[in-house]
Formats: sequence, structure tokens, C-alpha cells
Amino acid sequence: MMQLADSNLLGNKTLYREAFLLFMVLCAGFFYIIWGSNMLAPFFVAVLILACLVFLYQLDDPVLRNILIAALVLRLLLSLIQAYTAVDLPGAGDDSVNFEKFGWLNAQAWMLGTEARMTTGVYYYSSFIGVIYYFFGRVPFMAQFANILFSLLTVYLLYKTVYSITGSVRNARIAALMIALLPTLNVYSAILLRETMIIMFIAFSFYFFVKWIGKGQLTKLLGSFAALAAAGALHGPLFLLVWVMILFVIIYSPRDKKFRFVTGQIVPAVVIAVLALILIGSVITYQLPGDLSQIITPDFLRGVVDGKTFGRTSYLLEILPYSYFDLIWQTPLRMLYFLFTPFPWMISYVKDALGFLDMLIYAGLFYFSYRSKKLWKNNKQIVIASLLIIVTLVVMFAWGTGNYGTAWRHRQKIAPYLVVLASVGAATSGRWQWLLPENGNDNVNS
Repeated sequence: MMQLADSNLLGNKTLYREAFLLFMVLCAGFFYIIWGSNMLAPFFVAVLILACLVFLYQLDDPVLRNILIAALVLRLLLSLIQAYTAVDLPGAGDDSVNFEKFGWLNAQAWMLGTEARMTTGVYYYSSFIGVIYYFFGRVPFMAQFANILFSLLTVYLLYKTVYSITGSVRNARIAALMIALLPTLNVYSAILLRETMIIMFIAFSFYFFVKWIGKGQLTKLLGSFAALAAAGALHGPLFLLVWVMILFVIIYSPRDKKFRFVTGQIVPAVVIAVLALILIGSVITYQLPGDLSQIITPDFLRGVVDGKTFGRTSYLLEILPYSYFDLIWQTPLRMLYFLFTPFPWMISYVKDALGFLDMLIYAGLFYFSYRSKKLWKNNKQIVIASLLIIVTLVVMFAWGTGNYGTAWRHRQKIAPYLVVLASVGAATSGRWQWLLPENGNDNVNS
């Protein structure tokens, strides 16, 4: 009977695939008919939503499917509120307005056959918006929906990453649920900021890096590097995480599952280092000095902090580095402010309270990460890589921000790494038993 049921299920999936293929052919014909009309954008969104639902139907894990559907619905509602009401979601400020405006200017330039100006560095994201506008017209909801897809893919990638590390369906489900419900990431998927795209590339990079640590496949290492380079193109300092990748290639052997100097991996390490140096200054330029040796000098960091300390939400106004000793004692202080502001006495408006809620959530993620002792026992190399990356990111952004509004935004970039650790720590609590598979087997690949 079980074999017959499985066969019927397989047949149903095959039937749905064929029906979906036929539907896409019909859609292609309809696209040709309505090309250039106002119907094109909403019709394309409807097709993409249907495609998402078909993909979700193919997933074998019903809990993951439900998490992704809930995430899709929540993000769609927030996007519709942002696009078609007078309500501005938190974070929908000048940056979001400028990205959209320059995206439209780029699209107009391409339509007229002239050169688009805002196309490099931070404005790679505006170029992406411009491509959407070029084909569909100035419909912000189209670009917002792309952010929704990036966000859903991030949820899926975190699920796959944690399962690859632990072999536990429950741990993977917890990771998916955590990243899907983070309030700020939900909001950022509904507004035109580059954070959602950056976090997706970060998740891709870490997924491939975990795969390389597990099996040592060179293609996975290159995939991790390429995804990190894409994140770095959108926000330059993120690419400095490449040092963790190079370090692991030199001192960790995936074949032996041990830390040791690996002479056979020197060539890949050198290739990655050379490629990184080529990309920095050519493709990856945003917020990086021309001379990387300046990046840890007091003068450079003082200039960065001084330029970022403005507005009502500024902090540590009078504390600036003038010597290397200042860098040493100020770094922990700035890390504390970056991670845990706004403090209660800083709350004056509703947005401050939302930032405080975000801080509490990240404090919870750190707490559960601390409890992930099982992961340290069985996957020490993953924990070490995650901690090196998290510490690097926190130090970079601690010196790259001077107000808790910006800190709130950049804090989201450590979410994928924190969730990987926190999901294992949270699984030690009996409160997550409902996320176990129905058959009680926690080691069935989904």
C-alpha cells in the first residue's frame, strides 16, 4: 500500500509539472499579446507567485513548505502596504527613495540609448531596479517582489545549510523559522533596500563554504567566493570576509576533517587571494580605501566614524580614535553599541522601540548560539568559521557606524551566521518538539 501511495504521489507531481509547463507556454503567448501594456507587471507577478507555489508543492518537508508559504504571504502583505498605501514601513527613508529614483533614471537612459550614470558600487542595486523598470515600466512593486524572492531563497538556504551541518530536520526547521520570522528582515524584503539581496548572497556563500568544509570540492569553494564577491560588490567591506576563506583553505583539510597546514591547498588559496585583490578596486569599491593597509589606521577609522556620526540617533560622539591604543580600548565599546543599541534610555519614538525589539531578538540569538555546545562537539570547524565571520563583521560595522539607525540595518547582515548557531542551541529546548518529523525520525533528509 505504501509503494502504491508513493507511486500515486509521484504521478501527481509529474502531472503538476506537466500542467505547469503547459501553463508557462500559454503565459509566454499572453506576454507577447500584452507586451508594453500596463497589464504586463501584475500578470508577471501573478505568474511568479504561481511558480513559487508550484515549487513549494514539490518540497517533501511539509513544515518547511508551511514556513515558506507563511513567509511569502507576510512579505507580500508588507510589500502591498508599502507600495499602495500612504504608510511608510521602518527603513523606507532616503536610501530607499534614492535607489528607486536612480533605478528609474538608469532605465530611462537605457531606453534612450544613452549612458546610465549610477551603475557601480552601492548603485549596482539601482541598476538591478533599472533592469526591471526597463522591461516592465516604473512599477516599484515588481522590484519589491524580487526582494521577496531573495528573502524566501535565504530561508531555504539556511534550512539546507543547517541540515548539511547537523543532519537534523528539526534543527533545519528551527533555522528556517528563525530567519523567516525576523521582523526587520521581513520589513526589508518589502522596501527597496539592497540588504535583502546582500543577505541572500551571504547565505549562498556560507552554504557553499559549508559544503566545501564537508567534502572539499573546489567548485563549492569557488561558488562561495563568487557569492561573497557579489555581496561585496553591493557593500564593499563584506568582501573582507575572504580572509576567513583563505585561512581555512590553508589550515583545514576537508579530507581528514582536521586543522593542519595543507600544502596541496596552497594554490587555491593563492588564486582566491589574487582574484580578491583584482576585484577590490575594480568591481568592489564601495566604502573601501584605495590602499587596504589604511583600513586599520586611527586616521582612516576616525574619518569613517566622524562621517557616520550624525542625527538624533548618534552615539559615542566624543569618542574618536587618535592612536592604536584608542583602537584597542574603543573596539569592544563600539561592538557593544553596535549590537545592543538602542538602550532603553535612548527610546523616544516608535521606531526606537522597534529597534529595541530587534536588539532583544538578536540578544536571544546570541543566547541560543551560546547554548550550541553540541555543534562545537561534532562540528568544531563550522563553529570556528562562524565565530570568525561574526566577529569580523561586528568589528567592521562597529567602526563603520555611528548611530543606532544604521547599526540596526547592518546588524541584519550577521543574521545567517547567528541563526546557524542559534538553531542548534534552540533545539536543546523541549519547546521545539513540535518541529520533529511526524515519524519521529530526526535524520531524514527533506
